Amino acid sequence: MAPVQAEGTSSSRARPVIRWHGLVRLAVSLVAGLVLLGLAIPQTIAAWNARDAATVLDKLNAGKPASESELATGAAALKRALSWATSARWSADLGFIEVWQALRLRQQEPQRPQLLADAERHLTAGLTANPADGSSWVQLAFVRQLRGAPDRTIATALMQSLDVAPYLRALWIYRAEMLLQYRRVLEPDEADSFRRQIRTIWSTGAPFTTALAEAALRTGEWGAVEEALSVDPAALAEFEKVKASLIPALRR
Repeated sequence: MAPVQAEGTSSSRARPVIRWHGLVRLAVSLVAGLVLLGLAIPQTIAAWNARDAATVLDKLNAGKPASESELATGAAALKRALSWATSARWSADLGFIEVWQALRLRQQEPQRPQLLADAERHLTAGLTANPADGSSWVQLAFVRQLRGAPDRTIATALMQSLDVAPYLRALWIYRAEMLLQYRRVLEPDEADSFRRQIRTIWSTGAPFTTALAEAALRTGEWGAVEEALSVDPAALAEFEKVKASLIPALRR
């Protein structure tokens, strides 16, 4: 018995309905997945390579000496990482390691100028991507000093560090000592900021008070600290006592 055909329908077999919207969504999902995978693979490889620099960076950040081979291994690892993906942190860390590589060399050795140039380039790249890195601004100032850059460019980097990281205590004394050296090229508003920083450091108490006075001793810039503290007679009197205790060191 033949099947009953519904009224108004064709006797030919019905064509399948193509769900175009579903296929489009599937295609978009596949493309997006491939794009994400393409982005993830380089990042993963880069991160894996960067891990090889962790040991030497931990040593340097802890103030421990690193061997020439450790520095070379760390630098090579970060260069490999950066060949796969960009990173402000890896660029800054590479510049940091290159500074230490340069410091291990005598000034007349031909590799030293290139290492310092590379360090400045990598630190600048890192700071371009992350200008809030106060430590790298100080590193950049130091590299510029080693390269004999104009005083103003060194002071500019130091003030950038002060602007973005005024309360990072690990930077206080080293940055203040460098700013004491270059205070004569500071703009008036920068000089005001530096004086406020001196007062902040001093008000924190020991061991920062003694360390700041010793920085003034090393640079011979007693007057700059006295000027900054002159708005607080008690702080100024305390500074004069510390200064008096340190003066004998000048006569040795």
